[in-house]
Amino acid sequence: MPRRKPEPRPGQIGEYWPSKRPGYESDGESWHRTWYDAEARQTRRVSLGEADFGRACDALLDWFVKNKRPVKAAREDILIDEVLAWYWEEHAKHLASAASEKRFIDAWLRFWAGRSVSEITRLEQVAFRADLVKGRNIGVASIDRMLATGRAAILHAVNLERLESAPKIYMQQTKEQKRSAKPKGRPLKIAELVTLFDKVRSAHAFMYLMLAVGTLARPGAILQAGPAQYDPEYHLLALNPEGRAQNRKRRPLIPVAPTLRPWLEACTGRTFVQYRGGAIKSIRGIFQTFTEDLGAPVAPYSIRHTVARQARRQRVPGEELQLFLGHLPDDEVTAIYAPYEPDYLTGMVDAIEEVYAQVAKLTVHRSLMLEPRLVVGGAPQLVALPRAILGGIGDAKRAEVRRLILDRVPHAEIVRQTRVSSGTVSTIRKEVSSVTSLLRVTTTRRPKA
Repeated sequence: MPRRKPEPRPGQIGEYWPSKRPGYESDGESWHRTWYDAEARQTRRVSLGEADFGRACDALLDWFVKNKRPVKAAREDILIDEVLAWYWEEHAKHLASAASEKRFIDAWLRFWAGRSVSEITRLEQVAFRADLVKGRNIGVASIDRMLATGRAAILHAVNLERLESAPKIYMQQTKEQKRSAKPKGRPLKIAELVTLFDKVRSAHAFMYLMLAVGTLARPGAILQAGPAQYDPEYHLLALNPEGRAQNRKRRPLIPVAPTLRPWLEACTGRTFVQYRGGAIKSIRGIFQTFTEDLGAPVAPYSIRHTVARQARRQRVPGEELQLFLGHLPDDEVTAIYAPYEPDYLTGMVDAIEEVYAQVAKLTVHRSLMLEPRLVVGGAPQLVALPRAILGGIGDAKRAEVRRLILDRVPHAEIVRQTRVSSGTVSTIRKEVSSVTSLLRVTTTRRPKA
């Protein structure tokens, strides 16, 4: 068995690491890009121009990505951390899932840092998978997601012709297991979907629900979508924004159902789903609240699967459903021109309209569904839903939240006990904090003599 290389230094990328000159380790001194020159048998240093270690590591990564670009190098000549650095800087950090990708890259680095790509053997992958689950309660799907990030990084290097070839990365789940796996989000009954609309507490959550039902899109596509992607003349929405390369989770060009059209046309901000004028990166908190409201698990993908099942019940052809979900047909040329044909995915549009109609018939917020300007207001960003419409949380509930905050009850426990949204609890927490800070200042200030 080959001897393991020494443990990598903090911030090390490939053969380079940040360090300070001996005798100049004070806080104000700059960090240096450091490497060992084997031919001269000397340690070399070049200043990174940064005294802060975090910024020095960023500068080292930027230099490495720009300057270390081999051409079809053999596996034994490329370190795994080099491959991961290229992948992160050039691709992964620009993804909507960048935070998750960073965690998975760190998991790879903990095991593989300082080792070459040639060491990714099947036996070592077994040890790596064992290391991933050590002390963690994660399933095979999560392990495969981590493995997929490393595989993507290696293929990134191969596709850019920096690495000659890629080793095979062995996943935990077989294709048959993936096909039989449960969907990411539990499909809902119409009554449950109505409950979500009834319990919605904010404008951005309401807009998300409308888009989720009308597009069947994945959460990232919904949160990134904006008016620039909507064609009001042909009523088409391009879920893939201009300049973004398509990947295997394709974002299609879809027709917009009549109920959703005025919602899109009323928005003039950069994205459809906004909170206080800014784009939203995650709606996890919203669905945690929905889960509490339903008393059963509900995830962002639940709406995608719910509407898809309703479409099948209404006899929508499988080809239409697949195309709407982003599964490109074999004839790509036809797919480019098909959206401008009068009957393009009309079966899916009718099915979505039927879902909207069923929800509008039962929800207490029927007026909001049919009059989006009550929510959007025609403003550059979404405005808060009027308290008169949603009823607010009430003074008694607000007082209860304040009491729990002052009693130092954990945030999640306050949300669970009061059934108030996480965002509202955070807002009240800020109010309480500002008041207590003011009291602290006024009570400790000495009176003038």
